Amino acid sequence: MLVPFIVDPEAFLPESDHASPLSDLLDRHARLVKLWKDYGVLVIPGERESTSVIYSNITQNKAIPEPVRKLWMSALRYNRKVLGSSQLDSIFGDKTIDPKSQPRCDEFRLISLLPVRADIWGLADGSLSKEITAHIEFCRLGHEEHSNAFKVAATVSKMPIIEGDNCEQIWRDRFDSLVATCSEITIVDRYAAHNHFELKDRGLGSGLLRTLERIARHRHPKKINFFFSINADMLARWGTRQSFISALTLEMEDHLGLSLNGLRELNLYWCDDSCFGGINHCRYMRFGASAVVLDTGLEPFGDRPVERSCLVNYFSDWSGDEASSLRRDEQKLRNTCKTVRLVPPSPQCTGNSATSASLLSA
Repeated sequence: MLVPFIVDPEAFLPESDHASPLSDLLDRHARLVKLWKDYGVLVIPGERESTSVIYSNITQNKAIPEPVRKLWMSALRYNRKVLGSSQLDSIFGDKTIDPKSQPRCDEFRLISLLPVRADIWGLADGSLSKEITAHIEFCRLGHEEHSNAFKVAATVSKMPIIEGDNCEQIWRDRFDSLVATCSEITIVDRYAAHNHFELKDRGLGSGLLRTLERIARHRHPKKINFFFSINADMLARWGTRQSFISALTLEMEDHLGLSLNGLRELNLYWCDDSCFGGINHCRYMRFGASAVVLDTGLEPFGDRPVERSCLVNYFSDWSGDEASSLRRDEQKLRNTCKTVRLVPPSPQCTGNSATSASLLSA
């Protein structure tokens, strides 16, 4: 869902040929930074951000107006970013881009160009963007919202999951990029633990289990906070709350040891269903500063094709007013729930990995 993009290093400088006012330059950058926050991932060429051309330009080039500099320094601190091949900078030395000859063109989807360079590259007068291939596009700085890449991202972010959809394809299209660009993920699904055991009894992997596995396959280990409730059916089957928590903990420990070493830690938060329902009715996943509300929770991500449609709502800014009720309710759950913390075994651990996991109760 997120759009990886690169920025022309010269796009920070005023255009002397056009003598455009500073307000126009700042407006173009502000629109890009807003779109970046909502749906983008900035690809920074180089081994380290601090030694990259873009960082050096922003922090050291005195020709860049101070308002633009401050805008980007703040954005670099808070918005999503990844390091890319240092050879990506060579793209901007050419009069156009040839995907067959350029290195690592798979690292980005969109190039935001200095308007003059966009003209040189062949962007026709009156056009706002141009697709070089089915997966590479360029546009003039400040017109990114008109690119197909960002249009698709905005559409997909709130598109319902439809009955019959392939869950693996849904995950790749919508969630992989969100997972890749954050270190901590929070899952709030009142019914996910109950559904896990119901599906296990039928020989099926649950949305909870498959979601954890998909998160764990990413390169950098993630911290996961999982909120769920204990209902009457669980108590009837296991007898006590602690017996159920022990059973769920063993399930998670088994998978932490055997297939979930891509997790840094897994925190289980639970309370009785009547208490949970009095606090929170939304089911969602939060990826750092963004959240995706899912009407049917983790249900679409199990072994089966989607069995019922799921409404989706994307919140790009967890700290904003639109997400205020979700923030408030999540904090109430944190204050109410009991917790168990699971930590996967380190790579140096030997023996039975399922019993090597560290378990801390609170």
